[in-house]
This record gives sequence, C-alpha cells and structure tokens, in this order.
Amino acid sequence: MVRYIYNHQNDDGGWGFHVESQSIMLCTALNYVSLRLLGEEPEGGKDGAAVKARKWILDHGGVTMISTWGKCFLSLIGLYEWSGCNPVPPECLLLPSFLPFNTGNLWCYYRTVYIPLAYLYGKKFVAPITDLVISLREELYIEPYGEVDWTTARNSCLKKDLYTPHSLTETVLSSVLYYLVEPLSTLWPFSKLREKALARAMRLIRYEDEHTGYLTHAAVEKSLNMIANWAEDPTQDALKRHQATVPESLWVAEDGMKVLNLGSQLWDSVFVTQAIIASNLTDEYGSTLRKAFNFIKLSQIRKNPSGDFQSTYHNFCKGAWTLSVKDQGWQVSDCTAEALKVYSCYHRCQQTLLATQLNWINSYMKQWISFLPCRAKMVGFQLGSQQHHHNGWRC
Repeated sequence: MVRYIYNHQNDDGGWGFHVESQSIMLCTALNYVSLRLLGEEPEGGKDGAAVKARKWILDHGGVTMISTWGKCFLSLIGLYEWSGCNPVPPECLLLPSFLPFNTGNLWCYYRTVYIPLAYLYGKKFVAPITDLVISLREELYIEPYGEVDWTTARNSCLKKDLYTPHSLTETVLSSVLYYLVEPLSTLWPFSKLREKALARAMRLIRYEDEHTGYLTHAAVEKSLNMIANWAEDPTQDALKRHQATVPESLWVAEDGMKVLNLGSQLWDSVFVTQAIIASNLTDEYGSTLRKAFNFIKLSQIRKNPSGDFQSTYHNFCKGAWTLSVKDQGWQVSDCTAEALKVYSCYHRCQQTLLATQLNWINSYMKQWISFLPCRAKMVGFQLGSQQHHHNGWRC
C-alpha cells in the first residue's frame, strides 16, 4: 500500500482524486495520514516525499480546508472535531416514507454510505487518541489544534476540492441542523429520538452486512460499516466476519497494493462470453465458455432477502444477477438483462457446447414468469420491480 501511494504522488507533493488528477486537499491529506498510520515517519519516503506532502497541505491552509468527506473520516480517528462537520442526522431514518427526505428514496449508493456515517456522527464516535494522533495534529494544522475555530472550519473547503458550490438551500438547511437540531438532540426528550434513530441505523447496518455476506455494497460502505460495528462493540462477531472478507477487496499490481471499490465479475463475464460467441470463436474457446456458463449459473441469486426486507430498503431479487458475485446480493437490472442475453446467445453455439450447461435456467425462468404482470417476461421482471413512481430506476 505504501508503494502504491508513493507511486501516484504528484510532482507538487500532493495526490489527486485519480492518477491523472491535479492535487486536492481531500486525497493529499488522507494519503498522508494513511502513510503515517502505515508506519511511515514524518521525514519518510524517497526524496522527502512525506515532507513534500505535508508542505502541500500546510501551504494550502491545513486540513481545515478539506471537503466534507475528509472532515468526517478525520473526525473518526481524532484528527478533526465533529463540531467542525456539517450534520449527518440519523433521525432522517425515522421519517415517514411519503416524505422526499426518507432514506428509502435515496439512491442506493448514497443510502448505504449515509446510514453508517449517520450512525457514527450521531454517536460522535472517535477512536482512542494515541501519540501518533497527537503528532499528526501538530503536523496537519497551521495553528495549534486546540485553537481551531471549528464553527468556521465547518464550511471551509479548498477551491480545488469544491466540485459544486453549496446552494442557498443547502447552506440554510445545514445551519438549521447545526445550530438548532444538533443541540436539541442532546436534551430530553429529543435525546430519546436520537437513541431510537441510532438503533434503527444499527439494525440496517446489520441487515446489510448479513444480506451481502459482509461484502457490503462497495469498499467505502464496508469500511464505514466496520467502524460502526467497532463503535458499537469491538468484540462482536460481525466485526470478525468483516475482517475475514477484507482480502476480497485487496489486489496487488505492478504499482503496489490497491483496493477494489466494487467488483464486476458477473458484468465482465457476460460481456466476454457474448464477445466470444459473436466472434464465432466457440470452437476455439469451448472450454472457456463452459466455465463461463457455469460461473453465470452459480452467480444467479436463488432466494429473496430474509425477513421483512422491504423495511430495510431492499427489494425482491430471486432470479436476478448482481454486478459481481451472488453473495454480494444486490440485484442489478442491466446485469440481469445481459446475463439473460448470454442465455439467448447460447442457442447460437449449442452445437459446440453441451446444452446441459444451461438446464439450470429453466426452473428459475418459471419462477420469474410467475412474478410478471405484463408481457415483458424476462428483463421486464427485473426492470419493473425496480421502477420508481417517476419512471426512473434504482439499484
């Protein structure tokens, strides 16, 4: 990991959002902190790489100029204060479903990040303060840590990091939450509402963990869910199961170890399979296609989520496919459509492949058809189940 971080450091000492991006405070600060947590010294790195990174941070105003994502992540490890963050209230989880701010109406990626982050914000969780954290507080700020004006820092953001300026509505709403709602949440009876919201958030986190085999929706969500489990009880089995699946996201390349945010095994497999069939290379790749068909077969979701899954913002998914592997559990409409397309392509090469490779589909197709209220009997099943009232689709 250290090698990967150093390999993608920009000439000015910072890091960008991607390997070709200009340096921004979010990535520079988080990469610098990561290097220090991984054992690098303040003067470490080839040709003073750590010194250059720290100089870039301080020359651009220190970490108070980091964007909201960074403020929250640094708060978790004690390098920033929650009072310097715009509120992420968990009480939104208690809103009625007919309101636009209800969590179930959010895009799935936004929702699965919001829930654990709201839990951690609601608890104001901070990891134990160590000597390394105290040292980093001295390295990352242009003024003593104890003298930082966190109220002002709440809306501070380096221009390079500001992808979209805050709207007036967003600014007013954040201020109302910050100055009115948050202080009230510590007082009875509003504190009881906060406790109920935190309990709801943890229930959703646990359900998501179990439904996805602790792979979760993606790597960012996984890290937040792990920290939320640690914040609740560092000895619980859920945290151990999370740790066991961490290697699923790690891979080593020529530039070092990196993290795969979201797997796409099924997505890649169906397109490669279609390409081989469309290129009339079934004779040359017969063995490969048989293995691909078997993988696609094993990747189909065979049962719906357990219990009252709709109350946890999940949908019925039996018979669908995910973007990655079956255990991940999140059905995707276009992945399902492409997997079905492979089935139709199969008939073009059945002379060279054993027809028994896809017998598994028949029993599940019957179950799919039984759900359909319209004539679009295959792909329409999955698309219809995910369609919003405004005619859009969700994951």
